[in-house]
Amino acid sequence: MSFEVRKMEGYGIRVNYSEKFVEPFELDIDTEEIREYGKEHPFPEGKDDLGIPFTEQDMIDALTCNGEGTLVIDCEAQAYWVADMLNAVL
Repeated sequence: MSFEVRKMEGYGIRVNYSEKFVEPFELDIDTEEIREYGKEHPFPEGKDDLGIPFTEQDMIDALTCNGEGTLVIDCEAQAYWVADMLNAVL
């Protein structure tokens, strides 16, 4: 499985062989896997659509939550980082 970024209201992470966007509750990923990837690939700085910084911890919380809903990231560089990280880790 591989992941790609698609522009929408922000940037969605999509499974590349389908039209389905990533929903974090479907990912089997834990905090340590994300942090380990981040050691060699630092999470880029960025802000959400309200101008509030979106941090690495915010991203980890979003990816490891059990809530439903599509993952949408407002910063393009961060969206590509997440797609690259998912491709490397999953």
